[in-house]
Amino acid sequence: MIYVTMAQRIVLDEENIKNEFIRHNAELADKAIKTAKKELQIKHKRTEELSRLMQLAYEDRLKGKMPEDICVSFIRKYSEEQKRLEEEIAGLETKLNETENTLQSADDFIRNIKKYLEAPTLTREMCYELLDRVVVGGLPKITGKEREIDIVYKVDIASVLRHKFKK
Repeated sequence: MIYVTMAQRIVLDEENIKNEFIRHNAELADKAIKTAKKELQIKHKRTEELSRLMQLAYEDRLKGKMPEDICVSFIRKYSEEQKRLEEEIAGLETKLNETENTLQSADDFIRNIKKYLEAPTLTREMCYELLDRVVVGGLPKITGKEREIDIVYKVDIASVLRHKFKK
C-alpha cells in the first residue's frame, strides 16, 4: 500500500520529484565524480609517461646505453603497469557514464510508474521494468523473527521521496 501512495505522489508531482531525484543523486555523486575525474586525469598522464619511458628505454638500448636484459625488464614492467592503468581507466569511465545517465533513469522510471499506476496485479513485466531485486529474509522457524522482504527498485526514488516529504 505504501508503494502505491509513493507512485501516486510521483505521478502527481512528476517534475518536482524528477528534479529532487536528480539533485539528490547529484549531491551523492558529486564528490565521487570529482574524485574519479581527478583520478582519470592522473592515470591518463601516467599512461602517457609510461609510453614515453618505454620509448626512451628502447632508444637507449639501440644507442648501446642500456643492456638488453635491463631494457626488456623495464619495458615489461612499464607495459604491465600501462595495461593495468588502462583497465582502471575503462572502469572509471564506465562509472562516470553511469552517473551521467541519471536523468534518463529518472525519466524511464517515472514513465514506468505512470504505465503501471492503476495495474490491478503485479506482473512479471512490471517486475522486470521497475525492480532491481527482491531480498527475502530467513524462515521464521530458523531466525525466530518474521520474514522480512526488501524490494530494491532500479532507481532509488523512494529515498528521494522520503527525504522530500520529511521536509
